[in-house]
Amino acid sequence: MKVSGDLSNRDGLAATQFINGKTSSDGTSASPGMLKWKDTMFDTPIEELKKALYSPAYNGIVFVEHNWKQLKRTMAWYEKQCNLVGYKQEVILREIELKRLHGSSLSPFTRDQQLYLASHVREPIMTVDLSDCLAPIEIYEQLHRNYPYILGIDPSDGIGEDNNAFTLVNPYTLKPAAEFRCSYISPKKFFKMIVAFMDRYCPMCCIVIESNRGREMLQYFSDSRYRRQIWIDEDKLNQVLSVKTDKYGGVRQESLARKVQGLTTTGKTRDQMYNMLIEFVNEYIENLYSKYLVEDILNLIRKPNNGRIEAGPGMHDDNVMSFLFTIFVYRFAKNLYKYGIIPGAESPEAKAKRVETRDDIKRKIASVMGNLPEEYRELFQDYLDERDDLQDAREYAQQVNQEQRRFDRFAAATLFDEDDNPFDPDKIEAERQKNLEQGYYNYGPPGIGNDIPTDYDQEAFEKSIFDLNFQQNQEFNIDDYI
Repeated sequence: MKVSGDLSNRDGLAATQFINGKTSSDGTSASPGMLKWKDTMFDTPIEELKKALYSPAYNGIVFVEHNWKQLKRTMAWYEKQCNLVGYKQEVILREIELKRLHGSSLSPFTRDQQLYLASHVREPIMTVDLSDCLAPIEIYEQLHRNYPYILGIDPSDGIGEDNNAFTLVNPYTLKPAAEFRCSYISPKKFFKMIVAFMDRYCPMCCIVIESNRGREMLQYFSDSRYRRQIWIDEDKLNQVLSVKTDKYGGVRQESLARKVQGLTTTGKTRDQMYNMLIEFVNEYIENLYSKYLVEDILNLIRKPNNGRIEAGPGMHDDNVMSFLFTIFVYRFAKNLYKYGIIPGAESPEAKAKRVETRDDIKRKIASVMGNLPEEYRELFQDYLDERDDLQDAREYAQQVNQEQRRFDRFAAATLFDEDDNPFDPDKIEAERQKNLEQGYYNYGPPGIGNDIPTDYDQEAFEKSIFDLNFQQNQEFNIDDYI
């Protein structure tokens, strides 16, 4: 069947809902969609495919869609097709790249932004299927077990309406590292799949669960070995502590713990999240490249009656919400340090590649001095005031070389006096010896009581740096003589 690439017209919307499934406007019922073919299914036993295909999760039809690269078309073929449609970017995306887009008037983003997102979707570097629903996890970068990733989870009932979805975000780049979605995986199986994924790839991640419909998921994690990694809303904790006490003044701990776990979305926080998404698209659009996230972003519309941003008819926003949960917590949470996350920090690999100098360390200390308690500032100030003797020697050598070059230029310019007579080299050397006998360490051209140090002078100076018994009596300021 041919599917219209314009999700704003009747045919395109109807076809897309038939493929993806459709939820009723009141959310009480849903019709299943097609089983979307993935090349990993080549390794799946045929009986397992049939069992899934004819289950209530799908409508008995397999949707197969291969792009021109998968069909082994050449670049020459692609260029010919682009030429046939007049190199119109939107037509290329819809008819050749098989992207389905809403009309520009419905999206909260500009047409250029929509086209950029649609044309820059990346393929995952690997997929791993840890569920029994033929729904693999898409992984977009090399995962590190020691990274404190932020895992945003948008749970659902798993009965074919909204998706159970998660997005794993790199805390050092705020880019999506992995993502998952499935509307037919049960909450219990979804939890077990996430635990298996964390065990294998990201055991240190901070778990941010949307609590409005995620109480069941929160309870599963509370009973697991990852209970201490559930993100807790400390602002809400402080509010609850002030009122949730019994008549003896004790806090009802168990109910309190459930109350503050996870992220509660309200009309206000939801608007904040979508405002952050608009900011992200405007400023960091190159960071938005994962398939499910971009698909959800392109499915968003702004309702003309109230300006509310939401998923279009028959569409979902579960992956964009799971991504926004992580960005919201990253921006506003005050307790991320408890989960090993420091906003703005470099990754361990980036630190290892960059060699920090003594000056780099001093600049870092100086940048945070104002935030340190008074009793600690003196300790760090002593370190900031320390001089590096070796660096002083190097700077001295550089200064000597600079002045030597300046002297050479001066000497070259004065080889002849104003009567056009050759300049007397013996006079220069005599002036040098005279100044050395007087102990001068001053710099400048000969004839004015100043001169360039000899190699012996430099050795003596360096000796003064490392020999505590050596006393240097002369001080100078080069600016006084130039």
